[in-house]
Amino acid sequence: MSSFLKAMSKLGLVELEEEERAKLAQSRRKKSPNDQTSTDDMAELDRILAETKSALQGDSRKPATSQPIANKTPAAAPSPAPQSPVTTPIANGGASGLIEGRPMADIYLEAMVPPSSFSAEKLLKVLEGLKALPPATRKAAVLAMDSADENWSIADAILDAQRKTRVLRTESERLSVVLTDAEQLAQQSLADQDRYLEKATALIQEEIAKLQTQLQQETQTVDEQKAATKAQLLATREGVARERQRFEHEIHQLSQVPHTFGDSE
Repeated sequence: MSSFLKAMSKLGLVELEEEERAKLAQSRRKKSPNDQTSTDDMAELDRILAETKSALQGDSRKPATSQPIANKTPAAAPSPAPQSPVTTPIANGGASGLIEGRPMADIYLEAMVPPSSFSAEKLLKVLEGLKALPPATRKAAVLAMDSADENWSIADAILDAQRKTRVLRTESERLSVVLTDAEQLAQQSLADQDRYLEKATALIQEEIAKLQTQLQQETQTVDEQKAATKAQLLATREGVARERQRFEHEIHQLSQVPHTFGDSE
């Protein structure tokens, strides 16, 4: 996982997956407790991230501070994060409550279609059983059954079919309204998400620019300190070389005394 994702996670701008959070926790446990440099760097990074996150969330509490590397101009507080858009998911039926695949019997019951002594569906089953016959013969057979049985009438099946057809046409028109509402809701939701993304992108780019500027300042400060350290080391080396040369010259001069008088070391 990249350092950028870790930083964005600490800022609250992105949410890590469970696996990534586990890797982050494991990598922190593996760090040596004796690594003071790593600890100091992480403490400094945590301080910067805490201040930025506090400003993003509008937290008025004063963040903890640590000793800076050098004199730095404090960066301006970042702008508040944009409000995430609240979207309404478009599920089966959306706001109009359509449930796809509802049983026809439930639809007819809700529409208060009265029960029929011989429903249209029963007549359709009879016709299905007689489908091998020619249409005229099939019709004549049904009429004969109707005449032979006083408990039902084809007129009942016709009336039942007409009532149910009207109900289904009404339901079909309602589906058109549901679709129109869903399209309008989706368009509004997509527009809200585009506006949110635009604001979030601008904010994140602004914060990245500030962090890049701060990084450049820190890099320049460290480069100047390194240059000063190297110059001081060079001056020390040159001073030591000159002093050793002076000592050697003095040793040579002093060694002439015992050498001249025969008591050389």
